[in-house]
Amino acid sequence: GKQSISLEPGGQFELSGAPLETLHQTCAEVNSHLYQ
Repeated sequence: GKQSISLEPGGQFELSGAPLETLHQTCAEVNSHLYQ
């Protein structure tokens, strides 16, 4: 199915129709940037 995610921890991050693996990798990268 379709997936849409929108996060704005400081900027805008929108993601739609991405595979779970890509989602996990993207989330990991975003979290990494947030913690750094």
